[in-house]
Amino acid sequence: MATRAAETKSGLTTSWVPLTTAGPTLSPECASAIYLNPQNNASIGAFDPWYGQNVNTALKCQPDQQTTWWDQSDLAASTLWNLGPLACPNGYTTAATQSMNLLSTILACCPKGYGYQNVIAPAPAANECFSTLTNGQVITPMSSSEGSWAPTTMTITGTGSVIHGVQINGWNFASSSTKSGSVTQTFGSAVSGTTSSPSSSGTGGSNSDGGNNGGLSSGAKAGIGIAVAIGVIGICCFVAAFLFYRKRRNIPSKRHEDASTLSDYYAQSPTAQYGGVPKVETYRDTQHTTQHYMALAEVSSESRPAPAVEIG
Repeated sequence: MATRAAETKSGLTTSWVPLTTAGPTLSPECASAIYLNPQNNASIGAFDPWYGQNVNTALKCQPDQQTTWWDQSDLAASTLWNLGPLACPNGYTTAATQSMNLLSTILACCPKGYGYQNVIAPAPAANECFSTLTNGQVITPMSSSEGSWAPTTMTITGTGSVIHGVQINGWNFASSSTKSGSVTQTFGSAVSGTTSSPSSSGTGGSNSDGGNNGGLSSGAKAGIGIAVAIGVIGICCFVAAFLFYRKRRNIPSKRHEDASTLSDYYAQSPTAQYGGVPKVETYRDTQHTTQHYMALAEVSSESRPAPAVEIG
């Protein structure tokens, strides 16, 4: 996977944090490490770096790179961290990939067993991956009371409630040297194939037979005609392929009209990159600044889960 150096554009520095190793196998405890949003008990979070920072500091379920990316709100406004290159680590599966242009692709990873909501959300918006809770299901999340955390038994009533699983999103980049190398090889094959045929046919045909007063035999003329025709066809194919490549290369500028170059696009805020963040809830904790967003998950285009959770 190709790496990328830090970039600065319009006063915003974007640093790229690679996460390409699977990492250690997650503890079974990670799957049950869920907690209630302190400001809204209807919002339940899981696979959250914040859990290991505040609820149970002895439990580590996320790679350090994810925590760095997720804690964006602790950084200065002029600094942005993006994961890239990225491979989904242990405990996560590929939820979606989205090609942004000829050189870059966004990879979205959800915790294993969690659904994907067809939206690639920036950090720290936890509204991309979800696990649906069923009526009558009993769960035991951690809940906070005056700063202390303790397990709470809850019974789900109704339908539509979900657990928000924190995603891992990042970028992968094509190797520009690999792409240019393949183009050069194509050019070389076309040129050598086109120019060698007339040369060998003309030389061999006119001198070996002799007795033609410097003229070409009918066989040599036919050979030259065929070679020229092949050369013309080859040139036409190359021109058509070049025009097609230029047309494809222009697609990203139409898709992201607010970013005139790749560095312009990468230097945008996460909200601008991923298309904005829906209206969500936020809360603060004692050790960090603004904590992540947890909205009610939209399972489908026709239903939006309601806060149907009661403490039993």
